[in-house]
Amino acid sequence: MNGRLQLLEKVSGTPLILKFLQVDVHAQGFLAETSLTMKWRNPLENDVEAELIYSLGEGAEVCGYGIDINGSIVDGVVVPKEKARIAFQESTRKHESASIAETLIGNTFRMR
Repeated sequence: MNGRLQLLEKVSGTPLILKFLQVDVHAQGFLAETSLTMKWRNPLENDVEAELIYSLGEGAEVCGYGIDINGSIVDGVVVPKEKARIAFQESTRKHESASIAETLIGNTFRMR
């Protein structure tokens, strides 16, 4: 990844605190799979919507995504962009745990 790793509360820009980062790399020949496990702490007193923006190096791609909801990992699924945005917005309006990962430009991604 390029740049810095920072998760910001969407409205105020308050940074959330990275409590744990585990990086696992499995290499075979010319290929490598890197998995990141992150745990963040919200310093605010209320639930927040946060945003993580990151870039991958040339030739790298995202091949999986999951979030922990109440102690269980929920794997992300690929759906058309508009369908994903509608589902995310509906879930957040209901105050349900939700997440969305999107491609921004080139190899830069955003997770909310």
